[in-house]
Amino acid sequence: FPYTTLFRSDRDTWRITVKRVAANADIPGGLVSNRLHDALQTGDVLRVGPPAGDFRLRDSDTPVVLISAGVGITPMIAMLDHVATRQPRRPLIFAYATADSARYPHRREVEARLATLPAARYHLWLEHIACDDPPALSGRMDLDAVEALPGNGDYYLCGPLPFMRTQRRALLERGIVRERIHYEVFGPSPQAALRAGRQSERQNLPHRQRLPRQAGSICRPAPGHGPSSNGSGRMPSRPAVRPASRPVSSSPRRRWKPVGASTN
Repeated sequence: FPYTTLFRSDRDTWRITVKRVAANADIPGGLVSNRLHDALQTGDVLRVGPPAGDFRLRDSDTPVVLISAGVGITPMIAMLDHVATRQPRRPLIFAYATADSARYPHRREVEARLATLPAARYHLWLEHIACDDPPALSGRMDLDAVEALPGNGDYYLCGPLPFMRTQRRALLERGIVRERIHYEVFGPSPQAALRAGRQSERQNLPHRQRLPRQAGSICRPAPGHGPSSNGSGRMPSRPAVRPASRPVSSSPRRRWKPVGASTN
């Protein structure tokens, strides 16, 4: 289940933010998130391990740009809290998008923190704007509305995969080097997010056509020996069978397997 930890140095406590994953026609409800929301009470004791993610604020004094949507705001709150507590004069841009005000987690806390930072800029997008949302822009996030993106800043993205693809592409088009863009997806396929940002960069490369295998090709496996067990389709660098000089059992129940073959 997606969650973010936040250490409050002023209170000597750790806090986690967990989104309840409700059941619908396509997916079951989240087992852990619903139990945390429904069954646990203040004072209950849990046995937990340390956080396993590596999406965190880099130690630096360069400008920091926090870009998020939906529940992806939770790690940004932790980074914002750190800057407000430890580096209050550090330049910061906080850009957030969500459907409406009712689905803006920790809004009061975020805006209160931003109000204490003299070098902070705040940009908010709401798909449905109410009359009491004067600072918000209508629709989905468009970074063209953010002026003067710092070229030496560190950029942090978190949110749904399509959102991250769009914003990462927009940053690259604005001249931000990819080494300064850090991101994490809150969803079922983190590895897809790692590949998503590079997909557009490969689209302009020449198409590579796979040539048909020729008879007698040096890449053709020897008779009786298929591809390697790692699924790469390449022949193993060591012999596929044990050398003939090795003693072989005469027992009819024991057979030698190719080197590297699965034992399952």
